[in-house]
Amino acid sequence: MIPDSEDVGTGTSGAAEKNYDIEFHGRGSVLKESWAKSHWRPGMAWLYMVICACDFVLFPILWAVLHAVTGHDISQWKPITLEGAGLIHLAFGAILGVAAYGRSKEKINGSS
Repeated sequence: MIPDSEDVGTGTSGAAEKNYDIEFHGRGSVLKESWAKSHWRPGMAWLYMVICACDFVLFPILWAVLHAVTGHDISQWKPITLEGAGLIHLAFGAILGVAAYGRSKEKINGSS
């Protein structure tokens, strides 16, 4: 994105205020969003997927294997994320839902 015309006249750089990085390619420069700003949504989705996969698939299997190897009575795995009424799932659902809605609005408005 190119800085607003108001930013050019006032001496502010638009890049610093809007969290852009300036990349130089030979003759000119290109403004580009920072890596963190452009990748936080997929990062959150991947993090939530890993948390769910570990808590509902991987850890129960490892728990059963551990009990089988040690010879203890097998108790049922209690998912950690469901402690506290599953508030983590509600929080991630809200964050990812609002992020998806915001991204959809950005695409519709053409500011991608």
